[in-house]
Amino acid sequence: GLHIDRDFISNAFNLIIKATISPRHRVFQFKLIHRCLVTNKSLYEWNLKDTNLCSFCERHTETIVHLLWDCTKVQSFWKDVFNWIKQITDTDIVFNSKEILLGINDSNLMFYNAIFILVKQYIYACRCKNILLNIPTLIHNVKYYIQAEKYIAVKNSKVNYHDKKWSVFQF
Repeated sequence: GLHIDRDFISNAFNLIIKATISPRHRVFQFKLIHRCLVTNKSLYEWNLKDTNLCSFCERHTETIVHLLWDCTKVQSFWKDVFNWIKQITDTDIVFNSKEILLGINDSNLMFYNAIFILVKQYIYACRCKNILLNIPTLIHNVKYYIQAEKYIAVKNSKVNYHDKKWSVFQF
């Protein structure tokens, strides 16, 4: 399993506020940290589902960590995400499951936390809707999110913060 100490968890809560202005995405990350996202494992234990297997690979028990990171189909999707990020930033990125799931404590990398929350929420939404993971759809969602965040930054006179956050992520 994923070993997480108390300080890392405390920091993960602070990162939610810094990473995204979206209440929807903040709530999603908050639920993830609290392990409150419903998976097939819990649905099966509550007798609401006939199987506890992963919605994507259908081979392993669907826990939060499996669903958002360990699943082979999700791992393949993360590789596509990392390749897309490399195309935009010209940077190879390597993060571990703890950093992806809970966040990176570096103010210069806050845009990664935002993107990772968007990706995790997208993976979870695909699981709930029983649809396949699709990188073009994710890219569209991320572009829309950045545009919406920019609009809000303009309205709140925080364009400098927005531009700094997304400076290396221009597409």
